[in-house]
Amino acid sequence: MGCPIVNDCQLSNWVTILISVKSSTACPTASASVKSYTRFMNIHIEFVLSLGGNVIEKNVYFKLCSQLFLAVCLEGMRHAISKLIIHFIRLASTMKRLWAAFLLPLYKHTILVLSIIFCSGTLLALWYLSNATTTLVQSAALQGITLHAASLMELRKTYTLLKLWIAKRPQH
Repeated sequence: MGCPIVNDCQLSNWVTILISVKSSTACPTASASVKSYTRFMNIHIEFVLSLGGNVIEKNVYFKLCSQLFLAVCLEGMRHAISKLIIHFIRLASTMKRLWAAFLLPLYKHTILVLSIIFCSGTLLALWYLSNATTTLVQSAALQGITLHAASLMELRKTYTLLKLWIAKRPQH
């Protein structure tokens, strides 16, 4: 063949040059994958047209295509990740400001806040003691009634036995 063959070094130079030239040509309203694929196809077509009569081996050609597509996709991902990081930084600063705005009145009125917490705790303790006392009185009453019923049953049984014993006893 009379045409010169393009080697790997020339390919990497072409990839660098073409990506830097084509990196800002995407449509801003398209999705990231469409932009990446469009950029890849533009670079690929320009590269093939710029070779003119040069011949590329098949494995070198496929290596070029994969490098181009990977580089363009990574560029799009890098852009998306940087936007995401900026969004999270803004969200974190907003949350920090909201937290500070929430805590500022608490810091200014510390005595009032502590008094409310103390009163709430006291009311909660009194409610718990009242509830516990009511439960204890109810269980004690139930136990007392049970014992009283048992003693009445025992008394009735004893009275009945005593009455039978008196009835069986001979009368003199």
